[in-house]
Amino acid sequence: MPLTINTVRVLNEYITGVMERADHHGQNVNEIVLAIAGAIIWKVTDDDIEVRTYAGQTANVLWMKINGNKYALCYFNSIK
Repeated sequence: MPLTINTVRVLNEYITGVMERADHHGQNVNEIVLAIAGAIIWKVTDDDIEVRTYAGQTANVLWMKINGNKYALCYFNSIK
């Protein structure tokens, strides 16, 4: 079941989690996460943002609405 992000505190916790998960998996992810978060806050037109949960924890998929269109952002780790 998705987690609804409807406060800055919950958004902060989600972004922190993404950055921590990316810290040891992805190259340069942390440099762009905050820019993307700012763009989401700027462009989202529905009050609620939803994020995927897995085993009771937030995961790396976020859904938002902009002008009635639903968009998803996803960060995934590729194994080389």
